[in-house]
Amino acid sequence: MTEPHCPSTAAEQPSATTTTHDQGKIHRLEVDNFKSYKGFQVIGPFSDFTAIVGPNGAGKSNFMDAINAFNNISGNIDKTYKELTKSNTHPLCGQAYLYLENEDDPFLHGIRYNAMPPGQRYRDMELLSGGEKTVAALALLFTIHRYKPSPFFILDEVDAALDNLNVANVAGFIRSKSCEGARANQDADGGSGFQIIQISQKDSIYYKAEALVGVYRDSERGCSRTLSFDLTKHRES
Repeated sequence: MTEPHCPSTAAEQPSATTTTHDQGKIHRLEVDNFKSYKGFQVIGPFSDFTAIVGPNGAGKSNFMDAINAFNNISGNIDKTYKELTKSNTHPLCGQAYLYLENEDDPFLHGIRYNAMPPGQRYRDMELLSGGEKTVAALALLFTIHRYKPSPFFILDEVDAALDNLNVANVAGFIRSKSCEGARANQDADGGSGFQIIQISQKDSIYYKAEALVGVYRDSERGCSRTLSFDLTKHRES
């Protein structure tokens, strides 16, 4: 019986050129005759990962994109969390960390996210209050948006568990990163900004909004109606 062909020897494998890029622990190689290499699968555990790329760049492993995303988000999460928690009473802000549970085998383990509110000692995320978890979640959401922007957000009463100070902080952050706010401050995300539709019952959110939309019930016709108010025409100078 003829044994199935298994390209396992070094002579049968396509040759690889020298390493062209170093991205953290990820080494990117250019591989000649990539189509004959497509049946191979690189597995771990390794201290370093190798992404296989054909001469024209086709076939790049998706994990390089995932690692790039993680490196960007983990590098900016603390900055975003500080912006959300900075206040006159806590000028030093809080701290947030996003890290791999196992750097040698990142795809076989999870990702840990820890946030330390201003003026508090380190605690596990499960021990934070509802409001503290909300601020941490918003910091992660906005940091992901900074890496890969979305056209708009819809936030449904995310401020329900926040106290007045944190509501004001979140409202101020959203205002500064909105399209209008970013145009006024070109240093904020390159002046691009984002759009948010936020459902809220907090006055601090209303005050920082660009427009208000109210919904009420028309009892005579048995339907809901809306009222809109453009606040940009009445903005304080």
